[in-house]
Parts: sequence; C-alpha cells; structure tokens
Amino acid sequence: MLELHPQTIRNYERLGLLKPSRTDGNVRLYSQKDVQKVKKINTYTNMGVNLAGVEIILKLLEQMEEMEKHMNQAMNEMERNMSNPYQSGHGIERNSDSDQRRDNI
Repeated sequence: MLELHPQTIRNYERLGLLKPSRTDGNVRLYSQKDVQKVKKINTYTNMGVNLAGVEIILKLLEQMEEMEKHMNQAMNEMERNMSNPYQSGHGIERNSDSDQRRDNI
C-alpha cells in the first residue's frame, strides 16, 4: 500500500512523527489519518527535506488547520449575528425610544 519498509515507518514513530494506536497485544493500528501522514512524510523526504524539517512542516500544517477551524467558527458566528442582529446580543440593539421618534418625524 505505502511501499515503505516497515523499519522506516517504525523510525517515523520513534521520532514522534507518527503515533499509531495499539491493540492490547501491542500491534500497531494505523488510521487513515496515519496513512495520509506517512504519505506526506514520504513526499517531503523525496523532495529532499530531512526528518527534522518534516517535523516542522507537519507541526505548521497542524497549526494552520487549527487556525482555519477557529476562523471558520468565528465566521459562522459572525454570519449568524449578521443575519439576526437583534437577537444575537452582539449586534445592533433596538432602541424603541429612538425608533418611535424617527417614526413621528
């Protein structure tokens, strides 16, 4: 599937680049996310990046994903607030006195 020597994958684990789950019998279980990570590692090393560099790249990618998730949550909250500003508690507050004065003008 990955066409990598098992010792290479164990080395990635030893270096902390990969953390597969394990069974009670200590057999490694690789998730789809683990497989994708090994593919990324392999791609970067084939491009000439050493494993220390790969570690930095992977950490930066994880940080970017986390930031993107927080940004999407903030955008969704802003969209909810903008779609109904009177009920959000964060948007425009309705002032009945000024609304009434404006209506009388």
